[in-house]
Amino acid sequence: MNNIYNIKNKLFIAVFLLLLIVPNLVLIFGVESKIGDNENLKFKKFPKIDIKKPTQSLSSFKSYYLGNFGLKKTTVNQYINFKETVLKEEPLPNYNLTGKDGWYFLGNHYNNVFYDSFGMTGDNKTKEIINYLNRINQYLNSKNIKFYVIFPPNKHSIYSEYLPFQLEKKETLYNHLKRELEKNSTAQLIDLHSVLLKEKKENQLYYKTDSHWNDLGAFIAYQHIIDYIKKDISIQKLELKDYKVSTDFKVLGDNTQMVNIKEKTEVINFEKKTPSKIEVLSDDQKFLHFKNESKDYKLILYRDSFSNALIPFFNETFEDAIYIRNFKINKKDIENNNPDIVILELVERNINYLSKADLK
Repeated sequence: MNNIYNIKNKLFIAVFLLLLIVPNLVLIFGVESKIGDNENLKFKKFPKIDIKKPTQSLSSFKSYYLGNFGLKKTTVNQYINFKETVLKEEPLPNYNLTGKDGWYFLGNHYNNVFYDSFGMTGDNKTKEIINYLNRINQYLNSKNIKFYVIFPPNKHSIYSEYLPFQLEKKETLYNHLKRELEKNSTAQLIDLHSVLLKEKKENQLYYKTDSHWNDLGAFIAYQHIIDYIKKDISIQKLELKDYKVSTDFKVLGDNTQMVNIKEKTEVINFEKKTPSKIEVLSDDQKFLHFKNESKDYKLILYRDSFSNALIPFFNETFEDAIYIRNFKINKKDIENNNPDIVILELVERNINYLSKADLK
């Protein structure tokens, strides 16, 4: 009896040790590094350890381990497959929603993107945002710099008909802010919602499998932005005839990547027939800098990922273009670069971030 008890104990200990050791071996040898990513995150590199900064080093290692621990991808993949094939359920409903006709949308994990769509807004938040934009505008006006604000629409704001449920027509934070800005601010908001809702009747402007607009949607937004700026500054706008436009099909999308769907989606490609000679001064994604000697005016664009598709068009339009991956405008950026134009771009679902921002 004691022998059986000892064997059970040893087996339990052995299994327990295997559960501890195997995931770490998988991590050390990078076994999962080539497995498809189901969380829309890149495999993290081992952080630099600085003995002089133990707290920071420990925090970096913790972040690395939590993002890469062994068998994480395999386990999540199996969970997703089980939910989809056996239970016939949405595997990650808080991250991704499967819509109609092959359309996919972000879930509420992304800054409660749908709460606002149901009309959950607040006046205090709007006032704080307007105060922030007014402070920026006053500061830039004092330096004779033009300031514009753009909020690329949420995908479901343009294509709500493809959602798996019907949204009630209630006032969103964007609509409320737009109305209040017109009444209580001199900051210039360039409304992209109206033009994209109009143009979508003729063409698809967002990817079915990704949360962003496609290059055609970005080009239409670009033209609308430049048309607005032309009221203040004489600037040349790119036309569709300047480009060779083609389509192909690729596996693409932050939505479908999360749930292991590898289906191809239509991709629209823009190729400039006569491209400008553009010099890359910085390719750091947090601070991109381009020079185009054939054009005029200097631009600083504070941005998020929605500007990725705008950048090639702006590079063909401005002599000097700086793209800063941040929504907090910094006076040092302005004073060090002396732009003619500053644009603040932030996707609609993150507008509320501006309520906590400050001009420094």
